[in-house]
Amino acid sequence: MNNTNAKYKKGFTIAELVVVLALCAIMAATTIITVNVVSLIVSKNGVDNEIVSELDICYTFINKKFHEYDETSSLYSVSDGKLTIVNGSNEYTFVINDNKILFMSGEEVKDEVDCNNFRGLKFFIVKDNIFKCVLEISEDETYDFLISKRSE
Repeated sequence: MNNTNAKYKKGFTIAELVVVLALCAIMAATTIITVNVVSLIVSKNGVDNEIVSELDICYTFINKKFHEYDETSSLYSVSDGKLTIVNGSNEYTFVINDNKILFMSGEEVKDEVDCNNFRGLKFFIVKDNIFKCVLEISEDETYDFLISKRSE
């Protein structure tokens, strides 16, 4: 009798196999769902990182050009969201056009930087020689920073 009992105890029952297969299926489904959620989060953050990186590039460009003519004799003014720097007989402005921020003197482009995510550029006077620069992605999404004259 011991021989027959030993013979049947070496294998798995159908119920045990079904339970193990069900647990494997649940774990596989959980893993697939988790990977999909993580992929969505990573792809969303990839766009945000791209915008932040481009914002940094645009800020550096605008800040550098703004301060190139930062002298006590230079005049800075804003009209209709457009910043004008008057240095001697020259006038300089920032314009956004064809996915680029252009630093212009009249019709001549003095320098430019790519800005694929931004569609609008506006300046506002905050206080004496302190300006707010607003970069627009859409009407609902904007990024802004302050910039000021150092010479005053």
